[in-house]
Amino acid sequence: MSFLKNQKSKYGNYTPTNPQKYTGGYPIRVMSTWETIYMRYLDNNPAVIAWSSESIAIPYKHPILKDHNGLPRTARYYPDFFVVVKTRTGEIEKIICEIKPFKETIQPSTRGNKSNKTKLYESKTWAINSAKWIAAERYCQKMGYRFIKITEKQLIR
Repeated sequence: MSFLKNQKSKYGNYTPTNPQKYTGGYPIRVMSTWETIYMRYLDNNPAVIAWSSESIAIPYKHPILKDHNGLPRTARYYPDFFVVVKTRTGEIEKIICEIKPFKETIQPSTRGNKSNKTKLYESKTWAINSAKWIAAERYCQKMGYRFIKITEKQLIR
């Protein structure tokens, strides 16, 4: 994950108000306003025991990139957050969270008057995200975690 630490964020870094809950590496890069909203929620929610950002690498088969044999290349997916919460019943739950715009969480329509370039971009984005999320679901099932996608619809209500 060292390459992530060297990448700059156009949104800057997040400084937690409860640093004892944050278990990831520093600086905490913020990649969107929605991530900032969610970080504040995690930081200040008493049910959240621990959280980290982009701290887990999940291998997946990239649906577009190929290796030298023409097979799908193995890539690494770094979900946005890993969260440990204490539920209302007192159980500990571990959750991997991905923050995405709602439009990227549904298969794009090929209808309408979109340009071919837009259709291609949306199709590639959908294929890559789907491959990542399938790998994340498998990883979570193996580890006893839960995988959730969070969109602006959940963040802004």
